[in-house]
Amino acid sequence: MLLNFLKRLIHFIKRQPFIRCLGRLPYLSKGYCDNEIYIDPLWNHTLANSPEQIQYFQSILNSNLVAMSFHEVVNLHRIVSRTNHLSGDLAECGSFHGGSALIMAKANESKKPIHLFDTFTGIPEITADVDLLKVGDVKGSALDDVRNLLYEFNDLIRYHVGFFPETTLEIPLETKFSFVNLDMDVYESTKAGFEYFYPRMTRGGAIICHDYFSKSCPGVKKAVDEFFADKPETLIDLWHTQIVMIKL
Repeated sequence: MLLNFLKRLIHFIKRQPFIRCLGRLPYLSKGYCDNEIYIDPLWNHTLANSPEQIQYFQSILNSNLVAMSFHEVVNLHRIVSRTNHLSGDLAECGSFHGGSALIMAKANESKKPIHLFDTFTGIPEITADVDLLKVGDVKGSALDDVRNLLYEFNDLIRYHVGFFPETTLEIPLETKFSFVNLDMDVYESTKAGFEYFYPRMTRGGAIICHDYFSKSCPGVKKAVDEFFADKPETLIDLWHTQIVMIKL
Protein backbone atom coordinates (compact mmCIF):
# COMPACT_ATOMS: atom_id res chain seq x y z
CA MET A 1 0.00 0.00 0.00
CA LEU A 2 2.85 2.37 0.86
CA LEU A 3 4.58 1.46 -2.40
CA ASN A 4 1.48 2.31 -4.43
CA PHE A 5 1.15 5.62 -2.60
CA LEU A 6 4.78 6.51 -3.34
CA LYS A 7 4.34 5.63 -7.02
CA ARG A 8 1.28 7.88 -7.27
CA LEU A 9 3.11 10.66 -5.46
CA ILE A 10 6.11 10.45 -7.81
CA HIS A 11 3.80 10.42 -10.83
CA PHE A 12 1.97 13.49 -9.49
CA ILE A 13 5.22 15.38 -8.88
CA LYS A 14 6.54 14.59 -12.36
CA ARG A 15 3.41 16.07 -13.92
CA GLN A 16 3.75 19.44 -12.22
CA PRO A 17 4.62 22.26 -14.66
CA PHE A 18 7.62 23.42 -12.65
CA ILE A 19 9.18 19.95 -12.59
CA ARG A 20 8.52 19.41 -16.30
CA CYS A 21 10.12 22.77 -17.09
CA LEU A 22 13.35 21.79 -15.34
CA GLY A 23 14.04 19.26 -18.06
CA ARG A 24 13.34 21.86 -20.72
CA LEU A 25 15.58 24.66 -19.46
CA PRO A 26 18.03 24.36 -22.39
CA TYR A 27 15.14 24.96 -24.82
CA LEU A 28 13.19 27.73 -23.09
CA SER A 29 15.37 30.50 -24.51
CA LYS A 30 14.63 29.20 -28.00
CA GLY A 31 10.89 29.60 -27.53
CA TYR A 32 10.02 25.92 -27.75
CA CYS A 33 6.75 24.76 -26.20
CA ASP A 34 5.57 21.63 -24.44
CA ASN A 35 5.37 18.73 -26.87
CA GLU A 36 3.23 16.46 -24.73
CA ILE A 37 -0.34 16.36 -23.54
CA TYR A 38 -1.28 14.92 -20.17
CA ILE A 39 -4.63 13.18 -20.14
CA ASP A 40 -6.51 12.75 -16.87
CA PRO A 41 -10.08 11.65 -16.06
CA LEU A 42 -11.20 15.30 -15.88
CA TRP A 43 -9.97 16.14 -19.42
CA ASN A 44 -13.38 16.73 -20.99
CA HIS A 45 -12.37 16.77 -24.63
CA THR A 46 -13.47 14.59 -27.55
CA LEU A 47 -9.85 14.29 -28.69
CA ALA A 48 -9.41 11.92 -25.73
CA ASN A 49 -11.53 9.46 -27.72
CA SER A 50 -8.97 9.44 -30.55
CA PRO A 51 -5.78 7.88 -29.12
CA GLU A 52 -4.49 7.13 -32.62
CA GLN A 53 -4.65 10.79 -33.58
CA ILE A 54 -2.97 11.84 -30.33
CA GLN A 55 -0.22 9.30 -30.96
CA TYR A 56 0.22 10.59 -34.52
CA PHE A 57 0.60 14.19 -33.39
CA GLN A 58 3.01 13.22 -30.63
CA SER A 59 5.11 11.12 -33.01
CA ILE A 60 5.73 14.26 -35.09
CA LEU A 61 6.53 16.31 -32.01
CA ASN A 62 8.80 13.70 -30.47
CA SER A 63 10.68 13.37 -33.76
CA ASN A 64 11.47 17.11 -33.56
CA LEU A 65 9.89 17.69 -36.96
CA VAL A 66 8.23 20.90 -35.73
CA ALA A 67 9.03 23.66 -33.24
CA MET A 68 5.42 23.78 -32.11
CA SER A 69 3.38 22.66 -29.13
CA PHE A 70 0.86 19.84 -29.10
CA HIS A 71 -1.95 22.38 -29.03
CA GLU A 72 -0.54 24.27 -32.01
CA VAL A 73 -0.29 21.06 -34.01
CA VAL A 74 -3.93 20.29 -33.24
CA ASN A 75 -4.93 23.85 -34.21
CA LEU A 76 -3.14 23.48 -37.55
CA HIS A 77 -4.74 20.13 -38.37
CA ARG A 78 -8.24 21.27 -37.44
CA ILE A 79 -8.22 24.53 -39.35
CA VAL A 80 -6.96 22.83 -42.51
CA SER A 81 -9.82 20.34 -42.07
CA ARG A 82 -12.31 23.18 -41.56
CA THR A 83 -11.32 24.75 -44.88
CA ASN A 84 -11.39 21.56 -46.96
CA HIS A 85 -14.74 22.53 -48.48
CA LEU A 86 -13.41 25.82 -49.84
CA SER A 87 -11.82 26.37 -53.23
CA GLY A 88 -8.19 27.43 -53.30
CA ASP A 89 -4.74 25.96 -52.74
CA LEU A 90 -2.86 25.47 -49.47
CA ALA A 91 0.45 27.16 -48.66
CA GLU A 92 3.09 27.26 -45.99
CA CYS A 93 5.93 29.73 -45.54
CA GLY A 94 8.67 28.33 -43.35
CA SER A 95 8.67 24.54 -43.50
CA PHE A 96 11.52 23.79 -41.04
CA HIS A 97 11.82 19.96 -41.03
CA GLY A 98 8.55 19.40 -42.91
CA GLY A 99 6.45 18.29 -39.94
CA SER A 100 3.82 21.02 -40.20
CA ALA A 101 3.54 20.41 -43.96
CA LEU A 102 2.98 16.73 -43.19
CA ILE A 103 0.16 17.62 -40.82
CA MET A 104 -1.38 19.89 -43.46
CA ALA A 105 -1.09 17.20 -46.12
CA LYS A 106 -2.74 14.60 -43.88
CA ALA A 107 -5.65 16.96 -43.18
CA ASN A 108 -5.95 17.94 -46.87
CA GLU A 109 -8.73 15.49 -47.70
CA SER A 110 -9.73 17.55 -50.75
CA LYS A 111 -6.30 16.86 -52.29
CA LYS A 112 -5.63 20.50 -53.07
CA PRO A 113 -2.20 21.64 -54.29
CA ILE A 114 0.15 22.58 -51.45
CA HIS A 115 2.80 25.27 -51.94
CA LEU A 116 5.82 25.18 -49.63
CA PHE A 117 8.06 28.26 -49.45
CA ASP A 118 11.44 28.12 -47.73
CA THR A 119 15.06 29.10 -48.25
CA PHE A 120 16.15 25.82 -46.62
CA THR A 121 19.12 27.80 -45.28
CA GLY A 122 17.52 29.46 -42.26
CA ILE A 123 16.37 33.05 -41.68
CA PRO A 124 17.34 35.07 -44.80
CA GLU A 125 17.17 38.58 -43.32
CA ILE A 126 16.35 40.44 -40.11
CA THR A 127 15.28 43.94 -39.14
CA ALA A 128 17.65 45.55 -36.66
CA ASP A 129 16.12 46.65 -33.34
CA VAL A 130 13.03 44.53 -34.06
CA ASP A 131 14.01 40.89 -34.58
CA LEU A 132 15.91 38.91 -31.97
CA LEU A 133 16.89 36.07 -34.29
CA LYS A 134 19.93 36.15 -36.55
CA VAL A 135 20.42 35.43 -40.24
CA GLY A 136 20.79 31.68 -40.63
CA ASP A 137 18.83 30.82 -37.46
CA VAL A 138 15.97 28.29 -37.52
CA LYS A 139 17.60 26.28 -40.26
CA GLY A 140 15.56 23.16 -40.89
CA SER A 141 16.14 20.10 -43.00
CA ALA A 142 17.56 20.13 -46.51
CA LEU A 143 15.10 20.15 -49.40
CA ASP A 144 15.73 16.48 -50.24
CA ASP A 145 15.04 15.45 -46.65
CA VAL A 146 11.74 17.32 -46.63
CA ARG A 147 10.83 15.72 -49.96
CA ASN A 148 11.58 12.29 -48.48
CA LEU A 149 9.42 12.98 -45.43
CA LEU A 150 6.51 14.06 -47.64
CA TYR A 151 7.05 11.44 -50.35
CA GLU A 152 3.46 10.15 -50.31
CA PHE A 153 2.13 13.66 -50.98
CA ASN A 154 4.72 14.95 -53.44
CA ASP A 155 2.27 14.74 -56.33
CA LEU A 156 0.34 17.56 -54.60
CA ILE A 157 3.28 19.61 -53.31
CA ARG A 158 5.00 22.45 -55.15
CA TYR A 159 8.34 23.44 -53.63
CA HIS A 160 9.34 27.10 -53.95
CA VAL A 161 12.96 27.39 -52.88
CA GLY A 162 14.54 30.77 -52.30
CA PHE A 163 13.79 34.23 -50.99
CA PHE A 164 10.13 35.10 -50.38
CA PRO A 165 8.29 36.90 -51.98
CA GLU A 166 10.42 36.54 -55.13
CA THR A 167 9.53 32.84 -55.23
CA THR A 168 5.84 33.70 -55.60
CA LEU A 169 6.57 34.69 -59.22
CA GLU A 170 6.46 30.94 -59.96
CA ILE A 171 2.73 30.87 -59.12
CA PRO A 172 0.04 31.78 -61.69
CA LEU A 173 -1.53 35.19 -61.00
CA GLU A 174 -5.05 33.74 -60.79
CA THR A 175 -4.17 31.31 -57.96
CA LYS A 176 -6.36 31.57 -54.84
CA PHE A 177 -5.72 30.09 -51.39
CA SER A 178 -8.05 28.56 -48.82
CA PHE A 179 -5.46 28.00 -46.10
CA VAL A 180 -2.01 29.43 -45.36
CA ASN A 181 0.39 28.67 -42.51
CA LEU A 182 2.84 31.54 -41.95
CA ASP A 183 5.81 30.55 -39.81
CA MET A 184 8.46 33.06 -40.86
CA ASP A 185 9.76 34.19 -37.44
CA VAL A 186 10.83 37.74 -38.38
CA TYR A 187 9.28 41.10 -39.26
CA GLU A 188 9.91 41.62 -42.99
CA SER A 189 9.14 38.05 -44.04
CA THR A 190 5.91 37.96 -42.03
CA LYS A 191 4.83 41.30 -43.46
CA ALA A 192 5.59 40.08 -47.00
CA GLY A 193 3.61 36.91 -46.32
CA PHE A 194 0.43 38.78 -45.41
CA GLU A 195 0.89 41.29 -48.24
CA TYR A 196 1.01 38.45 -50.76
CA PHE A 197 -1.59 36.02 -49.42
CA TYR A 198 -4.24 38.30 -47.90
CA PRO A 199 -5.68 39.57 -51.23
CA ARG A 200 -5.52 36.06 -52.69
CA MET A 201 -7.53 34.32 -49.96
CA THR A 202 -10.87 32.70 -50.73
CA ARG A 203 -13.71 34.11 -48.67
CA GLY A 204 -13.82 32.05 -45.48
CA GLY A 205 -10.22 30.97 -45.96
CA ALA A 206 -7.83 31.00 -43.02
CA ILE A 207 -4.31 32.23 -42.38
CA ILE A 208 -2.58 30.89 -39.27
CA CYS A 209 0.40 32.89 -38.08
CA HIS A 210 2.82 31.14 -35.76
CA ASP A 211 4.96 32.96 -33.15
CA TYR A 212 2.61 35.96 -32.75
CA PHE A 213 2.85 35.53 -28.97
CA SER A 214 6.44 34.27 -28.96
CA LYS A 215 8.92 36.19 -26.81
CA SER A 216 11.71 35.28 -29.20
CA CYS A 217 9.93 36.61 -32.31
CA PRO A 218 8.66 40.15 -31.53
CA GLY A 219 8.90 41.12 -35.20
CA VAL A 220 6.03 38.77 -36.03
CA LYS A 221 3.56 40.58 -33.78
CA LYS A 222 4.74 43.97 -35.03
CA ALA A 223 4.23 42.93 -38.67
CA VAL A 224 0.78 41.48 -38.00
CA ASP A 225 -0.48 44.41 -35.95
CA GLU A 226 0.69 46.92 -38.56
CA PHE A 227 -0.81 44.99 -41.46
CA PHE A 228 -4.24 44.53 -39.88
CA ALA A 229 -4.51 48.05 -38.45
CA ASP A 230 -6.81 49.02 -41.34
CA LYS A 231 -8.33 45.61 -42.18
CA PRO A 232 -11.88 44.49 -41.26
CA GLU A 233 -10.93 41.02 -40.07
CA THR A 234 -10.70 40.15 -36.38
CA LEU A 235 -7.59 38.21 -35.39
CA ILE A 236 -8.41 35.23 -33.18
CA ASP A 237 -5.91 34.20 -30.53
CA LEU A 238 -5.02 30.50 -30.38
CA TRP A 239 -2.95 28.52 -27.90
CA HIS A 240 0.12 28.76 -27.62
CA THR A 241 1.64 31.38 -29.93
CA GLN A 242 -0.69 31.24 -32.93
CA ILE A 243 -3.36 33.56 -34.23
CA VAL A 244 -5.79 32.89 -37.05
CA MET A 245 -7.53 35.19 -39.51
CA ILE A 246 -10.68 34.21 -41.39
CA LYS A 247 -11.01 36.19 -44.64
CA LEU A 248 -14.22 38.18 -44.95
